[in-house]
Amino acid sequence: MKKLVSILLVLAMIFSMAACSSSNDGGDATSDEGGVREMTITVGGTVAEDHPLSLALAKFEEEVEAASDGKMQVECHVNGALGAGRELVESLMLGNLQVCEVTTSAFAGWTGEYSLLGIPYTIPSRDVAYALWDSEVGDKMRENILDITGVRTLAFWENGVRHITNNIRPITKAEDMKGIKIRVMENDVYIKMMELLGALPTPMSVTELYTALQTNSVDAQENPWVNTLTYGFADVQKYVSNSSHTFDATSFNVNNEWYESLTADEKKIIDDAAAVATKYQREKAIELDEASLETLKEKGMEYYEMSDAELQTFRDALVPIQDWFVNESGISTVTDLQTVLDKIAELSK
Repeated sequence: MKKLVSILLVLAMIFSMAACSSSNDGGDATSDEGGVREMTITVGGTVAEDHPLSLALAKFEEEVEAASDGKMQVECHVNGALGAGRELVESLMLGNLQVCEVTTSAFAGWTGEYSLLGIPYTIPSRDVAYALWDSEVGDKMRENILDITGVRTLAFWENGVRHITNNIRPITKAEDMKGIKIRVMENDVYIKMMELLGALPTPMSVTELYTALQTNSVDAQENPWVNTLTYGFADVQKYVSNSSHTFDATSFNVNNEWYESLTADEKKIIDDAAAVATKYQREKAIELDEASLETLKEKGMEYYEMSDAELQTFRDALVPIQDWFVNESGISTVTDLQTVLDKIAELSK
């Protein structure tokens, strides 16, 4: 009898402890419960502190810490301090950091899904770009990336319209690109683009680019004007033109395993902060785009503004890239290129 009473007492203690534990919204909460726990969130960024992407990371940090009453501390490491694009994706996949922003091209080592967004001269305007990224097509692409890599893209941010700079001659038409050694991202679409223009593409990380331009290892690079400014390329480049070949998206990402481990309240804080940061980032990108070009000119770069007829020589030279992407590139995507092109056409109306 005494043994039975002892067993019952032990069971009562266990159930009592379990009940107390389930009512605690602190550090032992699970993703099915509410509450906000103390934690440190490590964030990786690729560009300088005054770039719209880094400003948005700072806004994300501000929003998360305010909404969590300081329990969720965000540590942002920008300017490539934790690595360049591909390295940040790898770190995110391994769980070495929880959040990062990277150009969508950084995913090319795992899947070409986001490479669809970089096909030149397909997105006609900023409004169409935003609408595409926020559409059901953009949502589906994010789902596909999640399935393939375990990385959850919370939002698409603007990295800007990409333009060519170089040290050889003013770029006034497509033929001027012939023979120019140009750095490109480690992405087959960008490599093929420059080959079709007659240039000599050299894939490399942006963190290596300043030295490569300084030592004439490459003659040219292509980036949005704000990137050219904030990376300091005006110091080592002479000519800039409005080639406007790609409207570049940057992805704002989290490690999905970490995200799913959050409580419902913590997820809401992250999601809400991402939404605020996205709106803020796009506003800043628009604000600094034209201003960056003016600053580049003030720093001594010679600007040539191509007419629509001159830009048409670029479009004509790059017509084969869509067929190449589908039939010859070997790039694997879940989303069909035609689906993206059809959505762009719909949005352009």
